Amino acid sequence: MRDCFVAWSFVARILSALTVLVASAGSSFAADRASAFMAAFHSITANEAKDHVAVLSNDTLEGREGGSRGGHAAAKYLVEYLKQAKLKPGGDNNTYFQAFAPNHRNILGILPGSDEKLRHEYVLIGAHYDHVGYGNARNSYGPWGYIHNGADDNASGTSGLLEVIDAFAKLPQAPRRTVLFALWDAEEKGLLGSQHWVDHPTLALDQAHMTINMDMIGRLRDDRIEVHGTRTSTGLRDFVTVQNADVGVRIFYTWEMKANSDHYTFFQKQMPTLLLHTGLHDDYHRPSDDAEKLNYPGIERVARLAFLLTHALAEEPQSRRFREASRQETPAAQEAFETTQAPTPIRLGVDWDERQAQSRIVVARVRPGTPAADADIRKGDQITHFNSEPLANPADLAELLQIASEPVVLTIDRPGEELALLKTVQLKGRPSRWGMTWREDDAEPYSVTVVRVLAGSASDKGGLKVGDRILRIGGRDIQVGENLIAFMAGLPQKIEVIVDREGREQRLTLRSKMPPVQAE
Repeated sequence: MRDCFVAWSFVARILSALTVLVASAGSSFAADRASAFMAAFHSITANEAKDHVAVLSNDTLEGREGGSRGGHAAAKYLVEYLKQAKLKPGGDNNTYFQAFAPNHRNILGILPGSDEKLRHEYVLIGAHYDHVGYGNARNSYGPWGYIHNGADDNASGTSGLLEVIDAFAKLPQAPRRTVLFALWDAEEKGLLGSQHWVDHPTLALDQAHMTINMDMIGRLRDDRIEVHGTRTSTGLRDFVTVQNADVGVRIFYTWEMKANSDHYTFFQKQMPTLLLHTGLHDDYHRPSDDAEKLNYPGIERVARLAFLLTHALAEEPQSRRFREASRQETPAAQEAFETTQAPTPIRLGVDWDERQAQSRIVVARVRPGTPAADADIRKGDQITHFNSEPLANPADLAELLQIASEPVVLTIDRPGEELALLKTVQLKGRPSRWGMTWREDDAEPYSVTVVRVLAGSASDKGGLKVGDRILRIGGRDIQVGENLIAFMAGLPQKIEVIVDREGREQRLTLRSKMPPVQAE
């Protein structure tokens, strides 16, 4: 069911293309098309990105301030690249430029779509190419009066976009929808370029399928990028994760939407939008933001992800709509949504001696008012059996506690007592077969978010973590609104779970000692 809302991954698209094309035009032609797509994907390289950054962040451009001579020189370089890619001019009077006062210029190139029914819709992917020149008190953290080359901000995003353009130029056929490539001017002066475009659009705003913004993608650290805007269209996070399968970066999905880059212009116009960003750093808006500090293999990976996203968006059959609820969603709301719910009742109420936990369960503390206290379990007791089942360590006890119906009988070895003691314990709370709790999310109808994993449970031992998005469980896609609890109760004792963790799909195996519950 997720396939209705998310595009195929890179490999899946190639396999699908092969299947269709083999049937219609022969295996040789199909293989050529698949090979061409792979070649386009791999044409995005760190070395080429580095060459672009070297030009755009050179001192001769004097920091590319919007409307300045350095900004105009950068624009000339960019337009020549769009011409080489044979993009259709998307600016004023059949040129690549869209001018606006006092002396600024957006740069726009169009790749017309190949599908007669969908080519009137378009995917817009952009990056701002201006920076802050020599800097001043308004736009720089100093020192002022020195060239601010803006290698990361935003020669990196501009270079990434040029690589995406080059990849599309290598495809034997354009995608179904039109793609509008935009290089915005005067972003540093208040998002002026993108604002001018939405006020004077060169393509109809209501035909925008999706917008993508690449800003500061040059400092990939710990393999991690930020993606903003996935709340602006239903199923968009899942969509990004699917595309990331062939890039493999760690993705921090944030609900934050701030007026700090051009994506916000489209958000304000209620257009679905994404921002790709590798995060701020100490060189931000300082003269020290220079080319030698960038992670060029990182730019390659982010640009490849941008290419896959753009192509898949331009190919998907269904039109996207803006999700109005995203206008009220904030980082605070995200934290509340993803935070573990109120703790479950303590089933037993003992803490054990961690120094002996590898081979014994020795009680280090009994919490007042708990079932253990009521059963007269004491500090120093060793718990050896659970309903006659021997216990090797606290993990065994924790798992059995999660699935047990009360009451249970614990066998205790107590210092000073010659014989083992049998303690009947009335456990609190309800048994949990898998030991997890989740929340549904109407923005992502084909996943649920894990908000609690019980210690020692099948989920805990299987590696499930709070914050994981479950995409598939027991061979079945997730669909919000179905009775997932009843479905999981009837699953076998060993199941496979596919989760989205930091934008990467992972397969986990969960094993429960509790047998399935048959539906009546």
